[in-house]
Amino acid sequence: LPIVPLADVPGGTPVDYAFGAGTVCGSVRGLAAWAAALADGRIVSRAGYAQMTTPGRLTSGAPTPYGMGVFIDTVAGHPVVWHGGLIAGYE
Repeated sequence: LPIVPLADVPGGTPVDYAFGAGTVCGSVRGLAAWAAALADGRIVSRAGYAQMTTPGRLTSGAPTPYGMGVFIDTVAGHPVVWHGGLIAGYE
């Protein structure tokens, strides 16, 4: 299938960052492979992944669990990196 900018899709939106919002589908095995490749430096550099998964600070200096595109949290004592797939105006 061709990749078409959303601005060219009838009813689409002109913002490129919305392309993957809500449209990523796959298996548990595929998602695990993606997560491993991301963390192992095969998608972005290891330094980039470390930066992406480092909790940020707001301009006020207050900490935020949001890194560079993902949330960093713990579930049942285990570290998790996640994103709910939402962007402003889309769900």
